[in-house]
Amino acid sequence: MTQIDTTRATPSTRRAPRPHSGWDAPTRVRITLTAASIFVLLVGANLITPLFPLFSARLGLTTSDVTLAFVAYIVPLVVGLPIVGHWSDHYGRRAVMAVAVVVALLGTAAFVTAQSLGALVLGRALHGAAVALATGTAAASLRDLLRERSELATALTLLSSAGGVAAGPFIGGLLAQFGDPMHTPYLVHGAAVVVLLGLLIAVKPLPPVAPPPADHPRWLTLMPAMPRVSATTRRIFTLAAATGFLSFAVFGYFLAIAPGRYADLLGGSRLMAGMLATIALGSSAAAQLAPIRGAHKAAVALTLMTGGLALAFYADHAHTAPALVVAGFLIGSGQGVAFRTLFATMSALTPPREVARSVSLMYVVTYCGSAIPVLVLGMAIDHFGADTPVGVYFVATIVMAALLALACLRYRVPARDEFAHHGH
Repeated sequence: MTQIDTTRATPSTRRAPRPHSGWDAPTRVRITLTAASIFVLLVGANLITPLFPLFSARLGLTTSDVTLAFVAYIVPLVVGLPIVGHWSDHYGRRAVMAVAVVVALLGTAAFVTAQSLGALVLGRALHGAAVALATGTAAASLRDLLRERSELATALTLLSSAGGVAAGPFIGGLLAQFGDPMHTPYLVHGAAVVVLLGLLIAVKPLPPVAPPPADHPRWLTLMPAMPRVSATTRRIFTLAAATGFLSFAVFGYFLAIAPGRYADLLGGSRLMAGMLATIALGSSAAAQLAPIRGAHKAAVALTLMTGGLALAFYADHAHTAPALVVAGFLIGSGQGVAFRTLFATMSALTPPREVARSVSLMYVVTYCGSAIPVLVLGMAIDHFGADTPVGVYFVATIVMAALLALACLRYRVPARDEFAHHGH
């Protein structure tokens, strides 16, 4: 397979590489293992979605408590991504991914033994730290392994990430039907993570892109790196990050608040509560595979999201499940197309050594959308009462207006921006 080029560095500035034992896996195996790693970690981070009502009942949690546990996952992501985004450049993709998997295993163990809100917060925080370690690492690793096929690398990055987020609630709801619903999903996930860790350890690592210089202490490379966005991608980065922020604000509502809010409407089924989130997130993942073309597809997709939110407003007001399902489908489909289009363009135009850092920074902004609005919504619901549709009022006003503004802005951007990556 193709090795990473480090010929720019002289022997005096690089540490002599140490021989590594292990399985020299072919490229396809490495690609599959990388995509599977981020998928499994994100599944684990979202298993709790259909279980929030159950945890609330058993532990006596308020809506604010639930949103606090939800946001506890986001905070390590937002703080950690700019800190750890460049670590895999210096220490190798496999090493950082293995650490991420170990941290995720600790988070899963915290959930298995959880008896309080503090334990839930700890488990969520550890899962957030694991995803922070793995996000930029996985994107950069796939880009390394698919140097001549950057579009495929981007598609796999988005599909494995969105697929993990979408599959997590469904798998959590499904496994909750067997044994103790608070333990079974995490015991199964823990077993999967152990297998994943074994595979990562077995594979022979590739050389890091930028090994630590011999004349500098290695710990200096662990220091936070300044966020970096290439000048050629600054505008598309802003659009992609704004789209991510708004869409994840909506997804956060479906993941944290909607399962409890619509429990009666869905017949109290944990599987159906998980399916509600899976419909929105799964539609997003599926839309990222659709061969949709057109100079203004991002603008059209953002408009579709706005229409889905309007339907969600109606579904909440009329208390009708079918409209809520269709709304989730429209929101997810629109988000998938818009985010994929903007993310692919940004990723393809970013220099290879800046991919991990740029992707990490974009996800900092994106995950803020999952944290800030959802936390405010939880506090508002506790203050005004569960019967007040505060969440959908918020979505129907601020987020809809912002999405329409983005759609108009994207429509006015020259079409060549969306297709620039074909000639990159």
